[in-house]
Amino acid sequence: MDLSKMRRQDVIFYEIIPCLIIFSYTLNLLGRHSIISYLMLAYSVALLFVAKESTVHYTRLGITIAAFGLIYTLAYLIVVGSFDIGLFRHMIICYLFGKAITRKLSSQDVISIIPRYLLAGSFGFSLQAYLTVSNSVMIDSRRFYEYWYGNGSVVAATQIAAWAVLSIGMFFWYFCIFKESKLIEKVLSIAGLVLSLSSFLIASSRTGLIFIAILIVVLVFYAMRRGHGAILGLIAIILLVVAMFYFNWFDVQTKFFGSNLLNRLLYEDKFTGIVSGGRGSRYQLFFHEFLKYPFGGYNIRNTVMNGQIHNVVFDSYDLGGWVLALLLIAILLSPIKKCIKLIKNYDLPKQFTIPMICWIALYVLQMMLEPVLDYGNKTYFAFFVFGVAIVESIYEKIRTDAQY
Repeated sequence: MDLSKMRRQDVIFYEIIPCLIIFSYTLNLLGRHSIISYLMLAYSVALLFVAKESTVHYTRLGITIAAFGLIYTLAYLIVVGSFDIGLFRHMIICYLFGKAITRKLSSQDVISIIPRYLLAGSFGFSLQAYLTVSNSVMIDSRRFYEYWYGNGSVVAATQIAAWAVLSIGMFFWYFCIFKESKLIEKVLSIAGLVLSLSSFLIASSRTGLIFIAILIVVLVFYAMRRGHGAILGLIAIILLVVAMFYFNWFDVQTKFFGSNLLNRLLYEDKFTGIVSGGRGSRYQLFFHEFLKYPFGGYNIRNTVMNGQIHNVVFDSYDLGGWVLALLLIAILLSPIKKCIKLIKNYDLPKQFTIPMICWIALYVLQMMLEPVLDYGNKTYFAFFVFGVAIVESIYEKIRTDAQY
């Protein structure tokens, strides 16, 4: 299917509506992420019906994702004593949605549309992060009592940072294809970055600083390889940020020096009076203890650490042991592996493949720093599964096209 030849209603059906659904889902519009997930499921079934297909073909990756979600649910039931099927449901729906919306698109269509899907989802998370930190009551330096859409839940600063990180990756993506992108894409990528940086500042996120530093390094290397135009664009962005800080536009300088971020970096937590420590000590404890508990059971969390390990793989191991951890690692590595194969074996534009790998790597790195499976709603990890599904679709389509 060639999108350039599609009728307007087909563009709406395959591109605009999916982007709006993804945005609503990651924004958690009106606190109704569960209802929106069922809308995703219904839309997936409708697309398969229109395509005259009864199901999405089973793949080894799809089975791995289903097995991980099922084992996680059972382990949580055994260890915690609570039946929580949320992660399993969200993972399956997002995987099905990703496969369904790309099912009938050609390889070229997929390459052009996928950044828009991911931009819509990343922007939704960034907007949710900003709305949370700017409209919620701060309990202490690491938790917010969220009420902007009325559910009154407690959200950790680490979760806010995780939401905000994805727009950093999308900004780099659209920095690479700035000339080819549409105006709305340029606006959303820049707005997402601004929302992310603001959320990092207000939430006093040290993790956010790590990803900002990564973004700067990657942009510098990319600009040096692209030539004078990219270098001048990067310099203009840096000068704009410096000017915003120096002249205190939008109270940026005031908020920075008044935030808890500077205190957490240099002194102590102004809310708790505790000198901030890194995750290194948690990881050392994990490696010292993990061989004692090969079948999980939250023994490290409950008896050794009295809290989360802050690493999605380590926390999964602590819950379900080796089996759960290995299934998760297979899911995390799958899209990176397929992207590398696409670069090595097929002639794809680097403006697509390199930003795609960077976005995925950024996502994985963020999850390696946070207990994302413990977040109240499961949309963050489920959106990664959505990304995994569409990367698999790209790989399948391009490999099939190359055989003919």
